[in-house]
Amino acid sequence: MEWMGYLCFAVLLMYSSYPGRVRAVERKCRKLQRRLRKLGVEQEGEETMSKIIEKLVGRECKLVIDAEKNILEDDQVDATILEVDEEWVRFTYLDKKKNIKTKIIRIDAIESIEELEE
Repeated sequence: MEWMGYLCFAVLLMYSSYPGRVRAVERKCRKLQRRLRKLGVEQEGEETMSKIIEKLVGRECKLVIDAEKNILEDDQVDATILEVDEEWVRFTYLDKKKNIKTKIIRIDAIESIEELEE
């Protein structure tokens, strides 16, 4: 039974330095983020994607939405993009009953956008 106590003590000693390791990794991440900011590299893909989508405001597009994050009836929808910010897109589309619907979804839920020719 003593070996059980020794084993628990050994495990406790191994994980006692774990928070220190986490802090060291966090410091390295912060340094990397500072370097990237100095170089002007965007860290989040949503910000650059939102800038691209902003150019499509008022145009007809085919949105392909991620199946896991889909809030619509279909995975693909022909929509008119109304507004875009850093995280969200507001658009209108026709549902199956030909009613005009307005939805707001997160940019990361969009898999692809294809601009439709007018």
